[in-house]
Amino acid sequence: MSIESPVALYSRRTALYESLIRYVGYRNGIEKVFRTKVAHALLPRARVLDAGCGAGAVTFALLEAYDRLAVPAGRVDGFDITPKMLQRFKENLRSNRETRVRVVQADVLDLGSSLPADWAAYDLIVSSGMLEYVPRDRLSEALASLRRRLGPEGCLLLFISRKGLFNQLAMKHWWQANCYDAAELEFALCTAGFTSIAFHRFPAPHAFLNSWGWSVEAR
Repeated sequence: MSIESPVALYSRRTALYESLIRYVGYRNGIEKVFRTKVAHALLPRARVLDAGCGAGAVTFALLEAYDRLAVPAGRVDGFDITPKMLQRFKENLRSNRETRVRVVQADVLDLGSSLPADWAAYDLIVSSGMLEYVPRDRLSEALASLRRRLGPEGCLLLFISRKGLFNQLAMKHWWQANCYDAAELEFALCTAGFTSIAFHRFPAPHAFLNSWGWSVEAR
């Protein structure tokens, strides 16, 4: 099987990807992790970066968690490498009359030249389904690039595909994504400069998402 670039893959499968994550309740599962596992990281009016924002599922989940916790949200910035996904995100923002979000096209391995100069010192960076497409030998480099965008007390919340029988077909073959075990992620995060790492589980009724991926908090 030939390997497509992430841009080509997600340009071709934008509608399929949105339908799939809607079907499995991914946005709801992410929202519950935000609200029940890492609510301490959802600071009032925090500066947030959604790294690999896609069509916006994680941003909308985060804003919903803020609303349900009755914590005032700040501005959310988002970047993605695929123009078609960003176009879809902007459409979703317009249809939801959401004005707290701005998005740009950027590559996590080249943020210095592709992000606005003021996109830095974030209180929180969230990332889901992006780092699987970074070459395995550059994962720590990508994580370090994100870490440099955090403020002194900032936090990274990472959702990423895990190694396992399910993902051997679902993610590695069908979606051409890299998958990681816990030890590999810990090593990559430590190499990137993170010193505090915690793994969380998707809570019920979304516990089935634990067979797909890891939920990781890093500082």
